[in-house]
Amino acid sequence: SEEGRRVYGRIVPSRAPSIHISVLKKPAGPVACFTPWNFPAWNTMQKVAPALGAGCSVVIKPASETPGTAWMIGQALLDAGLPPAAISVVWGKTSDISDALIAAPEIRKVSLTGSTRVGRIVAAQAGQHLKKVTMELGGHGPVIVAGDADLDRLVPMAVQWKYRNAGQVCVSPTRFIVDDAVHDEFVTRLAEGAAALKLGDGLEEGTQMGPLTQKAQLNQVAEMVADAESRGAKVETGGARVGNIGNFFAPTVVSGMTPEMLAMNEEPFGPIALVIRSTGLEAALTEANRLPVGLGAYLFTRSMEVSQEVQDRLKSGMLGINHFALALPETPFGGVLDSGYGSEGGIEGIEAYLSTMTVTAAI
Repeated sequence: SEEGRRVYGRIVPSRAPSIHISVLKKPAGPVACFTPWNFPAWNTMQKVAPALGAGCSVVIKPASETPGTAWMIGQALLDAGLPPAAISVVWGKTSDISDALIAAPEIRKVSLTGSTRVGRIVAAQAGQHLKKVTMELGGHGPVIVAGDADLDRLVPMAVQWKYRNAGQVCVSPTRFIVDDAVHDEFVTRLAEGAAALKLGDGLEEGTQMGPLTQKAQLNQVAEMVADAESRGAKVETGGARVGNIGNFFAPTVVSGMTPEMLAMNEEPFGPIALVIRSTGLEAALTEANRLPVGLGAYLFTRSMEVSQEVQDRLKSGMLGINHFALALPETPFGGVLDSGYGSEGGIEGIEAYLSTMTVTAAI
């Protein structure tokens, strides 16, 4: 107007000197990265690449079960010419290392991929020092299967993505909330597909699913199946350990799941597909939003109206409609509620490693 100029949404009176405004993005500073065991290469690079791209140096603490991958990635970057001070890989007792790194004044950003329990501890420690954090924590992936879902397309994808990495995936489809109109057919076809998978050594030709990583994980999965059966659920296929060598657990489909069952409230992190019968979209959304986590979620429908309603009402950081592929380099990856905050991937992943400075200069 004649009285002033609008600069970034604010009115600067004309009687004041002309103001030049710049918004600068600077590296947040050295970063402490904590990665899990289930995707040791992907999770390491998901943190290292944007951090280095933003100009931050990185200290990586990989999972104790899989330290070698992060070490080899660090060595490859050094061999490619990365300055030695830009990257470090450390391992040892996790709590001692995390306590030291988070408290160190040189560290200005903390990034964790892990469980909600560990996330609360790490976020609280970082908060005491007012450090930037990204928390990619656990989930319990709901899959809403509407009555008009294309089962010919859905079932093969469900088998592939549910049992990928033996279900040890934070965005694994887990709670299949299936409309009554297609429930029985879906259960039958999913169980047939799961039963046909070939278990074995991942280095052997034709293997489609390998073992669980730890004996403790095997025991937890078995406990969840036993608890569900004791409360009236039905094991459609699998449900038990396979052989006595290694931590192999059969691809499992359990129907008749109800909210009080253990597997419906704690992330299984194993090859278990939980099927819940639903009577309409309202009931499906109620179940999908029942837990205080919201990482990855899925919807299968042919209706644009249903798709829009689920987008509006679902509490989740990511939603895949008629597909399961959520982790793309170009898109943000992250959750809401107890699944953490902040994003990795996309421009949002770079932004997480930057600090903002506003510069105003009177001319």
